Amino acid sequence: RSPKWLPGEGAGGMGSETTGEASFVEVAPGRYLFALLGNERQMALTLFFPEPAPHTFERAERLETLRETVEVPRNQLPLLVTFSDISNPITVRRVDPDDLAATFGPGYALKSVTLEITDERVTDGEVEKALGWLGEIWPNRLDGNRFGTIRSPNRFANTLSANSFSSEIGR
Repeated sequence: RSPKWLPGEGAGGMGSETTGEASFVEVAPGRYLFALLGNERQMALTLFFPEPAPHTFERAERLETLRETVEVPRNQLPLLVTFSDISNPITVRRVDPDDLAATFGPGYALKSVTLEITDERVTDGEVEKALGWLGEIWPNRLDGNRFGTIRSPNRFANTLSANSFSSEIGR
């Protein structure tokens, strides 16, 4: 699946926001790889306009009308995760983009990731189809705690929430 990132409707310049869902792919039956939401706007500014610009505002304005695709360098990849048990949010695990075989088995490798700015509609509900529990856990973290805490037995699951997968959860 390849959901797209879009500037927020009706927003201009620096006031734009990203909306949408995490990109994901089913790499094996019932085994998914998710590229989590994060700082897509800053990533887009950096990747599409690597040359120094006099003002960030000018780059942001240009970004609003840009419709292109760029390959994301390995050192700028979003956080990649999977679940040992797709029906249990606490089983979330970080995936090493340079060693998918360690998570998914021999023969799996990440060739490339691209970032595309498009006029296509933002996908809606695809992540929730894969993660049936996503709407039910909001506003909690994946480990069930309402807030981040160093006392969580599963610190990684405690750092993620439903909003790591969809900007529309809880709206």
